[in-house]
Amino acid sequence: MKVLIADDEPFSASALQQLLSALNTSADIVSNGLVCCETLESHPDLYQLVFMDVFMPEMDGLEATQAIKSLNLGNVRRVIGVTGDSDSALLERCKEAGMDDVIIKPIRRDRLQAVLSSLS
Repeated sequence: MKVLIADDEPFSASALQQLLSALNTSADIVSNGLVCCETLESHPDLYQLVFMDVFMPEMDGLEATQAIKSLNLGNVRRVIGVTGDSDSALLERCKEAGMDDVIIKPIRRDRLQAVLSSLS
């Protein structure tokens, strides 16, 4: 499985990429939702899963998720939101945007493993 991480914070993106690598999952990183959509459009069969930071410049994770879902961009089976905010109203907005799940930062390895296992 190939994963795309959309996150404007290099440290967070790199930490998630390292966790995924430890779980034998390859991941690429893009800096925002707009670049994520462009990447999925130009490589439609490459990525099956997207970890989408909710708050990013240019195109945030909510807008990007809506675009991915409505335009059926690529071979993406799930979009997982990533945020440091556990506010229930935000989590509901993530669900309404089409995110399949949300992981709260800091990301724990067991939670990440559960998400990956659910795709098998």
